[in-house]
Formats: sequence, structure tokens, C-alpha cells
Amino acid sequence: MDVEVNLHSLIAKHIAIHEMWSYNLRDAVTKCRTGGLRPEQIGDSSACSFGMWLATDEAKLAISSYPALININFLHIEFHSCAADLLRLVSCNDKESTADMLGPSGRYTLASTGLTEALSKLADPGHERN
Repeated sequence: MDVEVNLHSLIAKHIAIHEMWSYNLRDAVTKCRTGGLRPEQIGDSSACSFGMWLATDEAKLAISSYPALININFLHIEFHSCAADLLRLVSCNDKESTADMLGPSGRYTLASTGLTEALSKLADPGHERN
């Protein structure tokens, strides 16, 4: 049970980090203040704290207990891919496509929301393992 509590706590922490990161990226893109952000950095899903955790033995053990984590890994990769694409559009000054990605049904929004929702289900202590 202690392992489950730690997993739920860890996932909840990463949800908060993801939401803040996503908000900051959206804000930077909207204000055209992306600074030194580069698509290849943002697109690297193994460089963020959650991606680093996914590469640990602890995560591999959790994935074997919670098959839903496999899907979360794919959602996480897709989110980073969308974030990188978003930065590419900004650098090309493609405002229409950027707005589409950030819209309610845009690729970036759906990827971010999908990842957050999947993580939230996993962070729920009452969540089933499958």
C-alpha cells in the first residue's frame, strides 16, 4: 500500500509540474516570448522530470503493476511532439496554425489535456490497476 500511496503522490506532483509547464509555454507562445526555447529541446520527452522518472527502475516496476502507464508514456511523448511543433509554427510566424493548435480542439490542447486526464486517473488512490 505504501508503494501505491507514493506512486499516487508522485503522479500528482508531476500533474502540477505539467500544468505549470504547459501554462508557461502557452503564455510564451501567445506573447511571442519563446526566448531560447528550441523545438528539439521541447520535443525531448526524456528531458523533463516526468520523462526522467519514466526511465527509472521505479517507473518500470510501476508500469508492470499499472498497465495504464504504458499509455501515459505514449501520451507524454505526443505532448512533447505537439509542443515542439507549436514552437516551430511560432518560429515560422504561422499565427493561424499556432492559434489552431492552441484552440479548444487543437492538437496541443488535446495532447496536454489527454495527458493530464490520464495522469489524474492514475493519481486517484481509488484507481484500478488496469
